[in-house]
Amino acid sequence: VVPDPSDPGQHVSLFQLWISVKEEDRIKPAAVQYDTDLPTVDAKDAEGNVVGTILYYVGGGVSIQTPHPVTVAFITQEPGTVLKFPIDPTHGGFAVHIKGAAKYGDTMTETTQVNVVHELANADGLETHLEVTTPDGDSPANYLVCVGEKIGEPWFKKLVANGAVIAKSAEEAREIASRVEGYSKNGLPKGNFAPFGVAPSLNQE
Repeated sequence: VVPDPSDPGQHVSLFQLWISVKEEDRIKPAAVQYDTDLPTVDAKDAEGNVVGTILYYVGGGVSIQTPHPVTVAFITQEPGTVLKFPIDPTHGGFAVHIKGAAKYGDTMTETTQVNVVHELANADGLETHLEVTTPDGDSPANYLVCVGEKIGEPWFKKLVANGAVIAKSAEEAREIASRVEGYSKNGLPKGNFAPFGVAPSLNQE
């Protein structure tokens, strides 16, 4: 509950990111992790000047462990600056524009629309950074950068029961979704259900 919706200081920014993992990791039991001491570091340009801040949610010293390398960073960049965010050339990922104005990579136009996604063009393994340019002005730009190791395996996401499941094929995703719907409607007499692990039978006593 927000006592005063007009007060931005009482609002919470929430980012929900779905990623896939290798099949050998997908079938392991689920786990919840959190870190309340997220590191914030200076964002510096090529000359070493501070041009903003980088808040890491995953990677960058955060205690949360992922099955394969993943970095998620919230960046605030001052106007009239250029920042080169380092990227492993073997990784893939994207940036989501959140606030202000910025130009991503070699795009010709500035982005001002919220939630516009810029996919990192590193299909050939040549990109070692994401270059972001902000125009002159009074307001900084905010954007979220998500990069990670490519797992080289197909995956499918299907929405179900106010959530989603991720599977290695469309058929498996539909089959798991059907079981999830059954469990959510009927409940389990015993035990717990993990969509990414081995599910018990509905007939379990």
